[in-house]
Amino acid sequence: MRFLIGSLVFSLGVSLAGPTFAETSEPEVTGGTDLSGNYLILGLGVGYAPEYLGADDYEFILQPSVNAQYENFFLNTRGFGMAYSGFGYNVINENGLKAGPLINLDLGRDEDQSSDLRGLGDIGTTLLGGGFVEYQPGNWWINSAALFALAGDAEGFGVNVSTGYDFRLSKRLSVTPFIGTTWVSKKYSETYFGINDVQSARSGLAQYNADSGFNNYSVGFNARYALTKNWVVLGITSFNKLGGSAKDSPLTKQRGSDIYGYGSVSILYKF
Repeated sequence: MRFLIGSLVFSLGVSLAGPTFAETSEPEVTGGTDLSGNYLILGLGVGYAPEYLGADDYEFILQPSVNAQYENFFLNTRGFGMAYSGFGYNVINENGLKAGPLINLDLGRDEDQSSDLRGLGDIGTTLLGGGFVEYQPGNWWINSAALFALAGDAEGFGVNVSTGYDFRLSKRLSVTPFIGTTWVSKKYSETYFGINDVQSARSGLAQYNADSGFNNYSVGFNARYALTKNWVVLGITSFNKLGGSAKDSPLTKQRGSDIYGYGSVSILYKF
């Protein structure tokens, strides 16, 4: 569940984390996070996160990122630059309001990611489709994305909402505190937190029927520091709490934790 219940959760850690770059010779991060015009930003970072959502064991992960825009088309990976990662199109783009269609991939979950997942089987890649809305009045912003499982192992849909405020502390440094939550449907929750009779027999966990609801709450902040006109360092940290079926699932209660953190540091370059 590396997108809808993964990226839409972890992406809260990078919500509107995209840096803005000054066009002058002096490096500067502006107070807002809107990236206007056409651009390509590539990044590489290291993150520290749970092995899977609900795990109590952590791992370091390599995090390449792409943030690109041409006219009203955009491509973002791992929520880079906005809460809604994926490939999309701005049908509306005026007065701080953006909205349009969005597609992405849920990369699933492999049983061998963690010994805690033994007996639960693999969850294959799923194509997701839906839409997003972003509104940014000044330094405040609020984002929402809804994505439906179109084809693949997962079923159902999820909705993410996050909001925050961009503080410009100096010409080079900007920080953004944020909060957010994710709601998922019963079918999507069943995919990752439900345990059927076969999985129960193989894993030793009790059978469990997951339900729809708010399965995650997040609070955190990111910090962006401009090294030069083109190079920016991005740091992200978040504190997260699982809720609903994600918290009550035997997978979380017996083998994991409903409270987890996330952190990463990346270096970004704008072409």
